[in-house]
Amino acid sequence: MNLAHLHYFYAAARNGSFSQAAKQLFVAPQTISTAVAALEREWGLSLFDRKASGIELTGAGAAMLDQVAVVIEDLEALAARARQTRAAASETVTFAYASASLPSEGGPLSLADLERFRIAHPHVSLNVFELTSDACVEAVASHQAHLAFAAASSAPANVESACIARGSFLVGVSRNHPLANRKALSFADLEDVPIFAPPDLNLTYTRITERCRSYGFEPRFSTMPFSADNAREFVKGNRGVSFTPRFFAEDERYGESLNAAFLPLIAKDDFSLPLYLVWRKGVAADASAELRDFILKRFGASPGQQENRA
Repeated sequence: MNLAHLHYFYAAARNGSFSQAAKQLFVAPQTISTAVAALEREWGLSLFDRKASGIELTGAGAAMLDQVAVVIEDLEALAARARQTRAAASETVTFAYASASLPSEGGPLSLADLERFRIAHPHVSLNVFELTSDACVEAVASHQAHLAFAAASSAPANVESACIARGSFLVGVSRNHPLANRKALSFADLEDVPIFAPPDLNLTYTRITERCRSYGFEPRFSTMPFSADNAREFVKGNRGVSFTPRFFAEDERYGESLNAAFLPLIAKDDFSLPLYLVWRKGVAADASAELRDFILKRFGASPGQQENRA
């Protein structure tokens, strides 16, 4: 069956004229007439009554037209899907995440999950990079990133967000440090204890400073630049303490490699930050929306479940 013949038959029936159908499709009237005749031979049916005043569908022709209309609608939908797929194939989704907010694997969401998403969506090119939380949100607001996962305290008006988790910390300390024998720590215990500077200087750093000041002292932050290696060496060398994401701290291999203990803070000083998925307002059904919905689903949330910032 020639699909072009179906289109010609459909146009002739809609126009009630071979010549009008020809004008609509930019072909010769004879092309329409020949195509219809070919279908009539193939199906063994008379599709039109041909009269001097024009053409009229036969009963069989009307019945066939209903089915042909369905086929043409399906073909148009298929063509539209192909166009969408071609557009998505050239699309890169940029995802920013706050430093130390995502483990390599495990937990509700990890870098390994993002890689699995990319493999399952071969039409998506996924660009993932790490920033401070505020920089992540700004990257989305300024159209440098499509999505961000961050512990942000505020957001511009042109982004939307959903609070989907809380990032909690334990205090990492060498087993040779006097504090290592405690079951839990208070911020009061950190007076005069060097603290490795956390990655989110506008959030974690500020929160730690506020908590220490509530006990009447200024924290002593290390001048070492943030990096995962520097944080490990700081604790391993018994230079002070480091606020460590819980997913790192609860990995026994991580603690053993540093000869370190990871202690919780007392309930009064419990230290955690709300983690938000942030995206641009008005995201359509594109690849970035696919990733957004994938992440929200992992946390049992949806685009409509937005929360006020804590």
